[in-house]
Amino acid sequence: MDLDIIAFGNMILNGPRPPIVPHPRMADRGFVLLPLADLAPDWRHPATGERISSLVARLPRDQVTRPLQETPGSGA
Repeated sequence: MDLDIIAFGNMILNGPRPPIVPHPRMADRGFVLLPLADLAPDWRHPATGERISSLVARLPRDQVTRPLQETPGSGA
């Protein structure tokens, strides 16, 4: 099992053993930042103080995702 803790409030854990919080590569992952921006638009990275909107704006184009579109009869 692999469990990544993305963030936990303003907690910063960066010891010699896991867990490392916030996740060290979260700022590079659209699948993490975009839903976080929807859920907590005022969130700031606890280590850098950067706003979620700034982190999203810096995402590489290949990390920008979009919601799945419902197709007729798909039940989604």
